[in-house]
Amino acid sequence: MLEKIKLHFSLRGFIRNISVQNFLYLALIQGTNVLISIISVPLIIQHIGVDQFGLVNLALSVITSLNIVVGFGYNFSGPREAAIHRNNITKLSEHFSSVLYSKLTIAGLLALGLFLIIQFTGAFEGYRIILLFSTIILFSEATQLVWFFQGIEKTRIASAINVLSKFCYLIAIVFFIDVPEKSKYVNFIWGSTALAFNLGLVVFVVYRINVKLEKLKISQLFTSIRENTKLFFYNLISHITVSGGIIILSFYEGSAQLGMYGLVEKVIITLRFFPSLVLSATFPKASHLFIHQKEKYNQFLLKISLVAMIVSGLISLITYIFAPEIVKFLAKTHLEDSILYLKILCFIPFLSSVNIYNMMYFLTKNLQQTLIKSSAINCVFMIAMTSLLTSIYGTIGLCMALILSEIFTTVTCTILRIHHSKKVD
Repeated sequence: MLEKIKLHFSLRGFIRNISVQNFLYLALIQGTNVLISIISVPLIIQHIGVDQFGLVNLALSVITSLNIVVGFGYNFSGPREAAIHRNNITKLSEHFSSVLYSKLTIAGLLALGLFLIIQFTGAFEGYRIILLFSTIILFSEATQLVWFFQGIEKTRIASAINVLSKFCYLIAIVFFIDVPEKSKYVNFIWGSTALAFNLGLVVFVVYRINVKLEKLKISQLFTSIRENTKLFFYNLISHITVSGGIIILSFYEGSAQLGMYGLVEKVIITLRFFPSLVLSATFPKASHLFIHQKEKYNQFLLKISLVAMIVSGLISLITYIFAPEIVKFLAKTHLEDSILYLKILCFIPFLSSVNIYNMMYFLTKNLQQTLIKSSAINCVFMIAMTSLLTSIYGTIGLCMALILSEIFTTVTCTILRIHHSKKVD
């Protein structure tokens, strides 16, 4: 009985841990996005047809790529500064206003640029109207405040709003999208529901958390964007590094192999959310400790890294064991090649978790130059290695190259971290 009571309180304490709660709420956001996508796609296809859905999806891909520019690295610097200044309402207000105005400015410029390209060139033929209606997603990305609630460690609020907005999107799709002619509204509904709820959150932050929206200062705007340029390029290079494999594979293999690899890639991207969520959920607290309680900083980083490696190691092992079942569930048939690819690539989440300590170190200390340097080196290695091994061994070569790239990334980041720590000491 005593052991059960101890277990109950230890579990209760674990769940009440702020970093654990941040992780769970961020996981809920990602999970909701995936679930709504799974539910909505068949409904959309049923009402507008496969051809129109393809154009809707193509427009969404263009906008998703532009969202990397809208984000402009504020997914890293935003939570860090919010965590550091969360007890100083004046500085927190300045930071909140600066990030919000900067992202809205970037979104506005991108939307204008896209409109001019569509208006005066032959680009995006066949889905121009759909793309124009989709630009509202840029503004919903600019006003999303997950970064802010991460920083002040109240992610549950952003999580609840995300669930509500996605639920409203699903309802709107069910009742409004009923003929192919309305395909242009699919992405518009996605963006407008998210934007409406995001603006509601801005009002909540101003009136309930007492954060003030400062007056827009052009000089402050340019300073904010300039300071974040390195983090933007880090995000861009990282996106190329993670997503470039299938593009390289397309030069050497046919559609059959691309399909079997693409199936596995979706699984790995999903599993890779775990180390990403751990980093996103915990580095705001690490940033706060680095500034205000340095004696606890290293211990916190070690504890998070160890837990992440153990859990991601179990995820990789389970995926390896159940690879045939996972592939069969997704493909509805037995694909021997996909099973082999999954058994190789399933260790990427674990290898990515090994690098969490280094990434936390760079982000909490705001070592933007080091981040750019490491990501550029790793990107060049990935492109060179995947090109070489894919040309010799095909898809298996690509899988081996991606594993080697993860190992190389960890080794490179560790060397850079040690070099910096020696320089500081």
